[in-house]
Amino acid sequence: MYFAGEGINSLTLEDRMTLTNMAIEAGGKNGICDVDEKTLAYVRNRSNVPTWDVVEEDHDAKYHFQAEWDLSTMEPMVAKPHSPDNRDTAHNCRDVKARPLLHRLMHRREDHRHDLRCKYPKRESREGADFRRARPAPKFTAT
Repeated sequence: MYFAGEGINSLTLEDRMTLTNMAIEAGGKNGICDVDEKTLAYVRNRSNVPTWDVVEEDHDAKYHFQAEWDLSTMEPMVAKPHSPDNRDTAHNCRDVKARPLLHRLMHRREDHRHDLRCKYPKRESREGADFRRARPAPKFTAT
């Protein structure tokens, strides 16, 4: 899947990576975005290769499917829990308050942390004794 246009150019590189990753989930073999100055700056800051060739769109290429969307007419969507089909507009979810994951994990009660550590199934040893695999508890540090 190839993504191009002003909407793509307005995205951060991290947002573009998310979009191209979702191309695979949509059934594509890969996801590719247009190369622009943001892309080149991103690569320059993370590479020690002094020069490289930029691969650009073949303007005579034939595509299996093409679509254009006017992004000004679209509303941002929010994914809700448990299923990709469970979604709503950001406007409809504007009153939802969410705490960051790290905050939730740091403020769990002790018995919840115990449940998290002990989620692994019981196993039988060769002598028939019951044991659990020892796993270190997750450690979170707030800075």
